[in-house]
Amino acid sequence: MKSVSITGRSSCRESGIALVTTLMVLSIMIGLSLVMYLSVSSDMLINNYYRNFRGSFYAADSGLNIARAMLVNQVQVQVPASFAVPPLANPALVGSTATTNLMNTYGSTTSLAAGSGTNSWPESF
Repeated sequence: MKSVSITGRSSCRESGIALVTTLMVLSIMIGLSLVMYLSVSSDMLINNYYRNFRGSFYAADSGLNIARAMLVNQVQVQVPASFAVPPLANPALVGSTATTNLMNTYGSTTSLAAGSGTNSWPESF
């Protein structure tokens, strides 16, 4: 196909290189945009995983530290003031006292997904 210039003369040198160049640049930009989207999306998934992992770990660690402190306190209470060497506490009594104390203190729990806290923390541990 011949193109006609303003002067009316036809020019065979114009063969649509601008269209081809524009389409190539557009396809490269679409490819780069897709790669950037996939990179950001996978990075967000990884960050969310580690955030949940860290939160779960610290929640469990705090619970274990509370239980350990309660058990140590119960063992210290059970050791008599005047004792023979070595100081022995009754293991059955210490265990039942610690269990009773833990259940009385932390036995009644409230779900985070109830009442005004509904859907405020969508995770479950």
